[in-house]
Formats: sequence, structure tokens, C-alpha cells
Amino acid sequence: MAQALPRVKGKVTSYSSLVDYTATVEGFSRKPYWDIKQWTNGYGTKAKHKNEIITRTEAKKRLHAHMLGTYNKLKRICSKLDLMSRMLML
Repeated sequence: MAQALPRVKGKVTSYSSLVDYTATVEGFSRKPYWDIKQWTNGYGTKAKHKNEIITRTEAKKRLHAHMLGTYNKLKRICSKLDLMSRMLML
């Protein structure tokens, strides 16, 4: 059975609050652990190697970079859709 996501106190109204929410959901791990197909640490991002120890500051930077990269990919994909397809996604 899948776990329910934690409830958000208030609304996620900014990119910063989305990063913070994601960090809360993922939890923090200084040391890498095996996560399906890769070594993961920090707030659920790919570790540089299986022995890497990460700080919370670096982990937050990596999470931000990962989320921004994903956002930009989605933006490019969506820009190629016609208007009706974009409206249906809302």
C-alpha cells in the first residue's frame, strides 16, 4: 500500500515553498542509501558516489537544481503542445 503524502500546512504558493515541501516529504540523509537504481542522499537526489557525505546546505542546492531542471523540461514539452492540449492539462 502506498504511503500518503504529508499534509501541507497552508498552500504551496511559491517555488521556495515547493522545494521546502519536497524536502520534508523526502527527508534528509547525510549518508547515501540504495534507492531503486542509484545511490541517493540529501533530500532524495543522486549521490556523487556511494560514500559521499552531504551537508543540508549542499543537499538543498541539489534539490533546487533537480527541481528546476525538471520544471524546464516540462516547460519545453508543454510549449510544443497545441493550445487545446495545454488547456486540458489544467
